[in-house]
Amino acid sequence: MFSADQGVVAGGDPDWSKVSILLHFDGTNGSTTITDSSSNNRTFTASGATLSTSQKKFGTASLAVGTNNDAYTTASLGVNTQNFTLEGWVYFASFSDWVGSPFTIGTSSWLSANSMCPLFGSTVVRMSIGSSYYDFTHGMSANTWYHFCIQRSGNSWYMYRDGTQIGSTVTNSTSLSASNFYVNGTSDQGDMPNSSYVDEVRLTVGTTRYNLSGFTAPTAAFPNG
Repeated sequence: MFSADQGVVAGGDPDWSKVSILLHFDGTNGSTTITDSSSNNRTFTASGATLSTSQKKFGTASLAVGTNNDAYTTASLGVNTQNFTLEGWVYFASFSDWVGSPFTIGTSSWLSANSMCPLFGSTVVRMSIGSSYYDFTHGMSANTWYHFCIQRSGNSWYMYRDGTQIGSTVTNSTSLSASNFYVNGTSDQGDMPNSSYVDEVRLTVGTTRYNLSGFTAPTAAFPNG
């Protein structure tokens, strides 16, 4: 599934001051330059992952990921117990047990203290929060773009596919105090399959952007400012 190019809009985000990470993954094919367009301008390192212009949701490119191919920052995000919205567009080449995580807050090991990792399987997404995990049917098909979103409000956690809640609401008081943010993969549970892609990743800390009961998925690239 391909989408027409839609460029990044400057301005218009009422929660811009709370945007911790914003990755458009735009650029030239094969590039390893990953720009954080948030005001934090965090340094991201591409470890095997490259930009791809052959498949993208918005803009000029997406991040092509696969086995041992990821991107990360070691910055301290300061999420802790704050409300947040973490979202992005994901494209899995295939599903099996287990095929990695499109994005992770904290260490890259699954079930790590003070970290969060949604791990995808054949039909289930296993959400690990600290030392606990929760399984829900993800309802996704291979080779299709989906908006995947996680929101925390107080001690209540929600996951969404294209704005529809996945499973039930989770109650967990874990503080996401660990540093690091990874795009693709866990060090001990595998990576997204080769020929998979991630696009338009945004972490907003200090608020939940969307109605907790569900919402309409974005129809354009996230704005800068």
